[in-house]
Amino acid sequence: MAGQLLIFTSKLGYQARSFADAARRLGAEVIFVTDRCHRLEDPWGDAAVPVNFVEPERAAERVSAAMASSPPAARGLVALGDAPLPAAALAARSLGIRFHSPESVESCRTKLRQREVLRDAGLPVPDFLAFSMQDDAARLGQRIKYPCVVKPLALSASQGVIWAGNPMDFAAAVKRIRALLASPEIAVTRDPALDQLLVESYS
Repeated sequence: MAGQLLIFTSKLGYQARSFADAARRLGAEVIFVTDRCHRLEDPWGDAAVPVNFVEPERAAERVSAAMASSPPAARGLVALGDAPLPAAALAARSLGIRFHSPESVESCRTKLRQREVLRDAGLPVPDFLAFSMQDDAARLGQRIKYPCVVKPLALSASQGVIWAGNPMDFAAAVKRIRALLASPEIAVTRDPALDQLLVESYS
């Protein structure tokens, strides 16, 4: 046995099977940690540790407790996607698994925090400003340096990223992003950052 691999993933994560298959080919025991209701009796038949990624501290405690009854073994950990990362980092620290620190994970979780960390470290970053969608876009657009890029904090994979060359473009970009974030498939995530936008200088 090559050891154990903990895979932190959404119950709907499409990448999970590929990672699990690769780990098993190497002889590892795969242990899933997924965001599912703990009251259900293993509905997917994978013996996963059920957690709530919205509560990373409690999720990490649950994983540590589940592993306490497991015989000592070499362990590795993979987190698939953004949501499981905080819980995975905390669990890794508790279990003594080499992984990203909880502090580094927190610094990378949002575009804004990442920009702040890089700026404070003296590294080159574009001029940036975070604002709420409730702010007056027309007034804000008068004091922004152009060209710029407007983007939502809550999305990834370039969703909602719009270039603006003047105040009129900026106001139109904010309006389009507001409509995108209000769409049912995104609003249902209830991400606390859904109200926040980031504008960055672009050249």
